Amino acid sequence: MGRTAWITGAVTVMGTVSWAAEWIPKIAPDERAVRSGLYIAPRQPAKNARVEFTVTEPSGIARRSWPVRGGLPIFRGELADPKAIRLLDGEGREVPVHGKITAFWPEKTAKFLCVDFLTDIGAGETRKFALEYGTEVRPSAAGRVAVSEKGGGEIEVSTGAAVFVFRTGADFLSVALKDPAATFRATGRATVCRDEKGSDPKVLQLTIDEARVTESGPVQTTVHLLGHYGPDKSGPAAQGNEETWKYPASLHFRIYGGTGHAYVEHCFGYNGDVFSEFVQSYGLAVTAGPGREFRFGPDAASEAVLPAGSRVCQYAHDRWSIPGEEEKAGKRIGGWAAIVGGGPRALAAVREAWQNWPVAFSAGRDGTLLVEMLGEMPGRALDLRYEAKDRQNEKIPSHSMFFGDKLTLYYSGPDHKMRGQAKGVRKIHELLSLIHI
Repeated sequence: MGRTAWITGAVTVMGTVSWAAEWIPKIAPDERAVRSGLYIAPRQPAKNARVEFTVTEPSGIARRSWPVRGGLPIFRGELADPKAIRLLDGEGREVPVHGKITAFWPEKTAKFLCVDFLTDIGAGETRKFALEYGTEVRPSAAGRVAVSEKGGGEIEVSTGAAVFVFRTGADFLSVALKDPAATFRATGRATVCRDEKGSDPKVLQLTIDEARVTESGPVQTTVHLLGHYGPDKSGPAAQGNEETWKYPASLHFRIYGGTGHAYVEHCFGYNGDVFSEFVQSYGLAVTAGPGREFRFGPDAASEAVLPAGSRVCQYAHDRWSIPGEEEKAGKRIGGWAAIVGGGPRALAAVREAWQNWPVAFSAGRDGTLLVEMLGEMPGRALDLRYEAKDRQNEKIPSHSMFFGDKLTLYYSGPDHKMRGQAKGVRKIHELLSLIHI
C-alpha cells in the first residue's frame, strides 16, 4: 500500500510550438497601455496549437490510473472552447482529458486551462505529454463517467469501476463496487466542547441539505454538497439579517472515471460562540462493515497496523501518538490510513497532514475509519478567542487562531460588541480517497 503522494497539479510546461499569428482587435487598446510595454495583444483563434509539459512522480511509488490536475497558460485570444482539446502522451497515444477555463483574458478566451487526466507512472518517473487545442482539434478518446440526477437531491455517478450515490441527509454517500461486490458508506461528524480543555464533548452529525453537479466531462465529475454539522443556528451573520448554521460545511467530490478514486475538498465553517463552543474535531467517516483491519503511515516511508478501537493523533508538528496500554509514538505521520482485510480496500489521505496538525485517524470496531481533518488530543480543543483584553483587563489567549483578525472584519471589527467573535472563519482541507486499490 505504501505512501500516498499528491501529484495533482505537478505539471511543468516545457515549451510551445505552432502558435497562430497575432491579429489586430476590433477595438483599439488604450495607447497608454501599449506604450507601457506591458500590453499583450490578442491572437487569432488557434486552429491546432500545441503545448508540451511533463508530469513527475515525486515519492518513489509506482501508480496506476492516478489523477493529475494542473493549469496550462494559453496565449490571449487562442482558445474559447475548453472542449476543443486533445491530450497525447509521449508515445503519441491519445489520453482522455477534461478541460476547464479557470482564468480568462478580457475577451473571455482562456488565460489558464485546467486539465484533468489519469495516468500510469513509475516510481520517480517523469512522463511527457502534449496538449493540442484549437478550432480544428477534435478529441476522440471516449470518457468513462456517467451521471444521473434522479431528483430529490439524489445523484448517481458511475465510473465503470464503482457507483457513487449522493443524497441529502446524514447518510449522504454510498459507494458500490462492481467487481468484487462491496459497498462503502460515508458520513460526517464533529465534536464541540464547552471549554478549551475539552470538557463535556458533544458529537454533532453532518447533514447535507443540497447536492448538485458542478462539472462533468470525459475524465471526472464534480459534485458539490452543502450542509451543516449539528442542528443549531447562530445569530445573524455580519452582513445580513438571516440566521446562519453554527457549523456550515461545503464539500466538493471530484470522481474519476474507470476508478474508485475521489478527490475531496472539505470546508468547515465556524459561527459559534468563542467563549462556550470549542471545536475538538471534525471529519468524515468511511464504513466498510465489521471484520475489517486498519493500516496507517507512521512516517513517509512505511505502514503499520492501527488497532481497532484506537486513534492516532498528530497533535504537534513533530509528534504523534496512539494512547493505550502500549502507547506508540513518532514524529510525523504519513498522512493516510486504510481499511484492509476481508474485502476491497479503502484508503483516505489528508494533504499535508502533519503541517496542518492537529489531525487524527480513528479505527472503529464496526469497520469505520474516521478521518479527522481537525483532531485534537483528549482534553484539548481549538481556541478561537481573540487575543485582547476583556472587561476585567485580563488577556484572552488565542494560541490557535492568532491570525483570525486578518481574515474577517467581523472577528475584529470596529464595533466592540463584535470583537472577539470568530464568526465567518473557514478552514479548508484536501483529501484523496482511493477505493479498491
